[in-house]
Amino acid sequence: MKNLIFIAFLFIFLTTLNAQWKVCNHGVRIGYPTCMISDSNNIYYGSSYYGFYLSTDNGTNWISKNSGFNLTDDYSYQIQTFAINENNLFTGTCRDGIFLSTDKGNSWIQKSSGFPLDTDVYNANQFVYSIAIDGNKIYAGTDWGVFLSTNNGDSWIQKNKGLLDTIVTSVAVTGKNIFAGTRWGSIYLSTDNGDNWSIKNIALGSFVITIIINGKDIIVGTRDDGLYISADNGDSWTHKFNWEIGDMESLVIYKNNILFATTQQGGVDISIDYGDTWNEINDGITDWDEGRLTIKDNYIYYGSYSGLIFKAKLDDLITDVKENEQNIKTIITPNPASDFLNIYYENLNGKEISIYDMLGNKLKSVIAEGMNTRINIESLSTGIYLIRIGVFSKLFIKE
Repeated sequence: MKNLIFIAFLFIFLTTLNAQWKVCNHGVRIGYPTCMISDSNNIYYGSSYYGFYLSTDNGTNWISKNSGFNLTDDYSYQIQTFAINENNLFTGTCRDGIFLSTDKGNSWIQKSSGFPLDTDVYNANQFVYSIAIDGNKIYAGTDWGVFLSTNNGDSWIQKNKGLLDTIVTSVAVTGKNIFAGTRWGSIYLSTDNGDNWSIKNIALGSFVITIIINGKDIIVGTRDDGLYISADNGDSWTHKFNWEIGDMESLVIYKNNILFATTQQGGVDISIDYGDTWNEINDGITDWDEGRLTIKDNYIYYGSYSGLIFKAKLDDLITDVKENEQNIKTIITPNPASDFLNIYYENLNGKEISIYDMLGNKLKSVIAEGMNTRINIESLSTGIYLIRIGVFSKLFIKE
């Protein structure tokens, strides 16, 4: 019996030791996360009801820094977003507008002049969802639309001309272009500092959680409709939907093409092919449910619903996913084929299956709804084609 107990203990110990993710805050729970960002020195953590936390040692220790927030009710503690501009740290809240800290959170000053704040403490629908900074211009996406400040937040001007949906949940700036995403899934573009907005519709009905600028690409993450990517300032969009990220809560990008997401179902998912396919990477995460992500140096950090914070080495996660993709059992029959391809692929459900010609043109794409999928290829001309599932690819012949 003692030997069995020792073996079981050793197995658990080794499993934990080799886990991808490890708790980095000594098991101290610091509140449900609403946002996380980092710079070269620090990690900033916004929570619901517990305010702002700062870590200066890569997530090992966290310090609560709430001097200047309204302590009379819980709504003021609901930090929704961060933005950094040199020594200025801005945060948007649930009810009290925007606050500024110039000393890494040691003290906060309310900067909400111009916001139509309601003094009713029970009215929490006054969110500042997103802040984007471009030089001396600060844009805020709020429940009342877009606001602009050109004096470091001392005053704000509403900029809603052309916005049909004024619940703006995400803003992002690239060059002269300002993008705004809304509660009901619309994307708007302004090229004149927010004075006028034109609609760039993508997915009405789907909550836009974030807009990420990646070179020429505009990446839009939604709550229930996956990703949309545009390379032409929103004139056209490529839709990338997977069941794994159907209820997305946060999205970050690494090295221009590797995406990480959290969902309402919990845990973390990774895409190593720019959103085409996704894999769960939750080895070592003990507290699931929705959470938030940030990347600092060579590590990714996951703030969990319970307030535990996990971190993992990015290269290890990416290497493991690539190896798993290559080892997944895949069967494609018949080959050659004349009318249909039958595909069996472990963990296939929700993955995109694509067929390319030898020039690299994508000819057909379907989303699998189970471990077995049948694809009609009668419309293809006789020849050699490539079928791709995630990073796995295989040639087949169309007779």
